[in-house]
Formats: sequence, C-alpha cells, structure tokens
Amino acid sequence: MTNRKRRPGPRVSGPTLQSVADLAGLSLMSASRALSGGQVSPENAARVKAAAEALGYVPNVAARRMRGGRTNTVGVLINADLDPHMEIMSILDCLIREMEEAGKQVLLSVARGGSAQIDMHLEGFLARGVDGVFFQNAQPSRLLERYRQAEVPVVAISHRDDGCPELPFVTHDAEAVFAQMYQRLTDLGHRVAVEFTRGGTPPMHEKFRSFGELRWRRCDLGSDRTVMLAHVRTELASPDPPTLFMADYPGAVELLSVCEELRVPVPEKLSVVSTVDGLSAPMLRTPLSSLRADYELFGRAAARSMLAALEGEEIEDVLVPGGMEWIERSSTGPVPEPDGVSAR
Repeated sequence: MTNRKRRPGPRVSGPTLQSVADLAGLSLMSASRALSGGQVSPENAARVKAAAEALGYVPNVAARRMRGGRTNTVGVLINADLDPHMEIMSILDCLIREMEEAGKQVLLSVARGGSAQIDMHLEGFLARGVDGVFFQNAQPSRLLERYRQAEVPVVAISHRDDGCPELPFVTHDAEAVFAQMYQRLTDLGHRVAVEFTRGGTPPMHEKFRSFGELRWRRCDLGSDRTVMLAHVRTELASPDPPTLFMADYPGAVELLSVCEELRVPVPEKLSVVSTVDGLSAPMLRTPLSSLRADYELFGRAAARSMLAALEGEEIEDVLVPGGMEWIERSSTGPVPEPDGVSAR
C-alpha cells in the first residue's frame, strides 16, 4: 500500500485501469501489458479483456491522438547536477523492469550541466514522442509547460523542487525514520551536527525537521577532498564544534577517511552518519551507520503512477511507506567527555 496526497484537478470518471486489474485478479502491470499488446498468457489476456468489457473500460485515446499515437516509450531523466547518489541505480533497476514488463521501452538520459542540459534532454524526449517521463531530482524547466500542453505526464521521483509543485511526486515516507534517527542521536548526547551536501542537493535536515534538540549546520561542497578536509578542520576548531557529521554515502565514506587523516577517532570523538546505505557500509574499517531504503517498493510505486498517468487517470503525490529503516553501526556513539576535539 502507498500513502497518497490528493492533488487538485478533475477526477477521471468511470472505470480505471486499476479497476480492470482488480476485477481480473491481476496486477496493474499485467493489465497494462495485456491491453497494450505486451507479452501475457492467453488466459490472462482473456481475463483482462473480459474485465474491461464488463466494466465498460475504454483506454484514454484522446491524449494519444493529440500526440500522434502511442510509442510505448517513456523517458527517465536523471538530474546528476543535484547528485543522484548511488541509490538511483537500484531504483532504475526496478523501475525499468516494471515498465518493460508492462510493454514499455525506457530511454535514459543523464543531465550533468544544470538547467540547460535538463531542457535539452526534455526537448529530446518530446522530439522522440515519448508517452511520459520520470524526472529524478525534478526542478523547474520551461519545457514542463509544453509537456502539460501535449498531455505527456511527467512524474517526479526522489526529489521535487518547490518551483515545480504541479508535478506528481513519488518518494519514500521517511519522516518517521528520520525522527527515529534524530531521537537516537539525541539520546547519545549529540546537540550540534553538520550535514555535508554536494552540488546544491537539498539537505535532509531541512526536509525532515523533527530533530528535537539537534542544531544543524549545512556545508555544501563539491567533490574536492581538500575542501572537505579544510572544512572539517575548521568545524572541529570552532567555538561550538559539532559532534556529528552527516552526508550521502560517498560523502560519509570520505568523511571517515578525512577523520582518519586528521587523527579524529570515530566514534570516540566524532560520529558519522550516511543518509544512504551502501553494500559496503557494514564492511568498512569503521562500519557506517546509515538509512536503508527499499528501492524495490519505490520503483514499483513510481511505475504504477506512470502507468496510471498514461491511462489518463488523475495522479497524486505518493509517499511509499515502510520502505526505510535506521541501521546503527560502529560510526556512531555517545558524545565524548568535554575535553575538546583536536584536529591536527
């Protein structure tokens, strides 16, 4: 089950693809595949056809005619300028598999140069006649209005900038797990923390704000280790030094290395947390405390939203519940005695 936030706009009346799938006793993916001529067993194809006829279901053909017919192709745009992290590969693996099982081909593009590249790829998808686009780390673009006019759905995944609230959004329902992590860190005595971000990535502590007594500072860095090392040294020498650093997985691994170089023991003098779990996190010299997400759940939820949008159904924001957990390992510990942290 997913938690949905209703979006403004008229509802589609009459039976939907989901109601056809329910009556046929099949998944949304199987029903979509059967109706679009994808590979399904003759028995399942007959069940879907019978369910559609019983409900009077007619696929939305108006948008197809406006776009010159379906291509059974969807685009996935990765906004790498906002640092897509490692987890995007896990999301893509599931999302692409689900779409292909529904008879859709997937075109993948990666924007690395900011808004100009995003516009270029969005324009390219339109030129290729895609039926819809997944937009990871979505941000405003002048092309979004053209998508709206052409009735080509765009579904934001992972992150959606405040400047494009009209896009339906699929993300993890992470409020509870962040609150759990904040409470645990507070119980360990942490009060001052720094979150390292890269390339303008929105900090997690601003998105999930139920952090109680923790006071956060943000440091936006590039990928230059020298800059990170200098900033860590500066933070630890400040009048109000942090006892906790948080970053995405590559950043957190780099922080562990920087602390080792500065001879700051983790977690005896400083705790480090990753906002993303990695396969190697428990195997590091100092196993890394992190937030683990179920990207299979996420990918399936995103695929369901797109398939519904392709049938002309109203799309709502989707919060995927139960897909995240706090994994405490050796990189977090109690706040040390107030004897100061020396970053040599």
